[in-house]
Amino acid sequence: MRDLRHRVVVITGAAGGIGRALSLAFAREGCALALVDMDAPGLEGVRQAATALGARVSIHTADVAYRRMLERVRDEVLAHHDRVDVLVNNAGVTAYSLFEHHVPGEAERIVAVNFWGVMHGCELFLPALRSAGGGHIVNVSSMAGYAGMPFQSSYCASKFAVRGLTQALRAELAIVGIGVTCVMPGVTRSQILASATSRDPAVSRTLSELLQRHGGSPDTLARRIVRGIRRNSAEVRGQFDSVLVDWLSRWCPWLVRWFMARLVREASRRGLMRAQP
Repeated sequence: MRDLRHRVVVITGAAGGIGRALSLAFAREGCALALVDMDAPGLEGVRQAATALGARVSIHTADVAYRRMLERVRDEVLAHHDRVDVLVNNAGVTAYSLFEHHVPGEAERIVAVNFWGVMHGCELFLPALRSAGGGHIVNVSSMAGYAGMPFQSSYCASKFAVRGLTQALRAELAIVGIGVTCVMPGVTRSQILASATSRDPAVSRTLSELLQRHGGSPDTLARRIVRGIRRNSAEVRGQFDSVLVDWLSRWCPWLVRWFMARLVREASRRGLMRAQP
């Protein structure tokens, strides 16, 4: 999809972080936007910023974990824009917790948003992409889809699943002219940890602050994603940490396993593995 002008782009998780950066990047390309998130005030802020760039924007408040909500969003989008050319499944949540310390329903919620939200989006918008004569699907996974990371078991499981689904869809949809790209961000400046449930809030708050100071730029990642759509790239990786985790997982998996286990031992030594009420 070389020319993005006047294309209609649906973006979930659009109110902040990578989603906000993507919204503004597509607005600069001359796209029309349908922005989806649970954060209504955040969506309104992005709408105003994208409109100032000349984009035609609709906003839709919904929780992607619920198929019925996305069905409503699909109907609203088609009523407002008449078509869909690009779908970006970006919404995601996490929890900072050992697997055995998950509270009831927590893992289910992570998988529901991160994986089933992607499944619902692909399923519900695929007919519209076909009707538009092709199009592109972007599913945002994570470098946590390359290697299992401690304290992020459910998040990793969901992101591995997104990566596998995306690879399968790319093979299936190539014959009908629909491109599919998997995005594998590294540590990127966002509020995902700040809004996460945590068994050790002091530690997760510190990690969130470090992420804000030293994480990669969501604007840079957004530009790479736009370029990936133009090139129909199978995968778009984030900054160097994502590339490094991918490379080490392929060629030195023992080193990755050793490092992850070392993180857990260090956390145990510092008393960070206790369950919180």
